[in-house]
Amino acid sequence: MDDMEFVVLGLGQFGYSLATSLAAKGYEVRVLDKDMEIVNSIQSKVSMALQGDATETAPLRELSVDGENVRVIIAFGTAYEKGILVAARLLEMGVKDIYVRSTNDLHANVMRMIGIKECFRVEEVAATQLAETLLCRGMTRLRRIDRTHSIADVLLPEAWVGRTLMEVGLRSTYHLNLVTLRRGKAHERDTEDEVISLPEQPVIGTPAPDMRFEAGDTLVLFGKIADLRRFAEEFQR
Repeated sequence: MDDMEFVVLGLGQFGYSLATSLAAKGYEVRVLDKDMEIVNSIQSKVSMALQGDATETAPLRELSVDGENVRVIIAFGTAYEKGILVAARLLEMGVKDIYVRSTNDLHANVMRMIGIKECFRVEEVAATQLAETLLCRGMTRLRRIDRTHSIADVLLPEAWVGRTLMEVGLRSTYHLNLVTLRRGKAHERDTEDEVISLPEQPVIGTPAPDMRFEAGDTLVLFGKIADLRRFAEEFQR
């Protein structure tokens, strides 16, 4: 949904990075934090930055948290009690899409008891991403879609330089689909929204079947995790 809007409550390291990352992708992002200095520092990077207390109704209404396509992220981290109060307030206001950063299983269980369905732990997401990347040296980034499928950035095999997508048999031999291709000089990312923050090459769009691969290309592949691992391992021995 390209018309999605996001409201991030709490601008710690995680909340700040999440907000700026979503804004950089072109989404409307509104944020709230009690620290005016932090609010001022992010003002030019998001659609709206407001100083205030997320447990109060007035600033939440000013952020239009109850909009039809709005997703609200409670990003407080260790502020356990405050997160519960804010979640209860949002539910009271009729907000439907609420995502809560939980600190432990008890925190997540309490949130679910009051009606919050979406809880996540940043440490678990980061650990999973790091583990997957460490297992395959040729894989620079992996993003899970579900329990068995992922999108991965994989370094182009040297043997494929100068060959075309039609020639290499990516789908027929490896059961993988090429989503896009990264090519050119890598640049530092503006935010560290992933546990491994590597310089990122520009995306060139949808590759044509007759486009020839070049040295230094990075393949952005979709498929089963097992197939992605096999592919990365086969060419990185």
